[in-house]
Amino acid sequence: EYQQEPLHKVFDYFIKHKRCPLSACGLGEGFLEQQPWAKEAVEKVCGGVPSRVPRGCNGAKENEHGLLDHAKNKSHAPVEEGDDDSDEYFAKALHKKFYDYLDR
Repeated sequence: EYQQEPLHKVFDYFIKHKRCPLSACGLGEGFLEQQPWAKEAVEKVCGGVPSRVPRGCNGAKENEHGLLDHAKNKSHAPVEEGDDDSDEYFAKALHKKFYDYLDR
């Protein structure tokens, strides 16, 4: 029987809801906090989870193509003044993994 990788289950949840995994529904009181297995999957692959929602990650995307564009752009976004280096690293790592999953 096929066992889906935990990180892919996380991504499928956010694709279904047309949200970035680092949106407010993902961080804070969102999905990653309510589902310990999901947060653990992200931490294992990306080294951690940002402490706050990165700029530009809130709001629903219209479709999977919008998510793909968002993930691609955020995985290459420059570090902005006031960004925490570790948060920025975790965010870029997750966006890159999300992009790779969407672009399969």
